[in-house]
Parts: sequence; structure tokens; C-alpha cells
Amino acid sequence: MREASADFRFAAAVATFAMVLRDSPHREDATLDAALTLAQGSLQLAPDDQAEDRTQLIELIHQAKALRA
Repeated sequence: MREASADFRFAAAVATFAMVLRDSPHREDATLDAALTLAQGSLQLAPDDQAEDRTQLIELIHQAKALRA
């Protein structure tokens, strides 16, 4: 996924996060860690005006991980 755009990574992070939270039968091997990695990658590549949404997603994933611990 090295060549994926920031927007694609962000969308993939959101979808992965949602599938894990809902325990979707389609999630296969998706994890909160995978969603976090995608979200962090999208933040690194995103323009400054998109950073807030991506940072909020990262915070939500951290909160979900803490609840599952």
C-alpha cells in the first residue's frame, strides 16, 4: 500500500475501523492495529487542512484499543 494516496488510506482506515467495531463477517484479518497504521499513514501524507479529521480518527482508534484491553 506504499503507493496509495492519503485519501485512499484514510478511507481504508475508516472502513477497517468500522468492520472491526461491528465484528463484521467480512473483516477477515482486519484489526484495530491495521486501522491505526492506515490512519497514521494517511495523516503523514495529507495536506494540513485535512489533518484534523485524520487525527480524530487516530484518537478514536486509540480509545477503542484501550476499551478492548
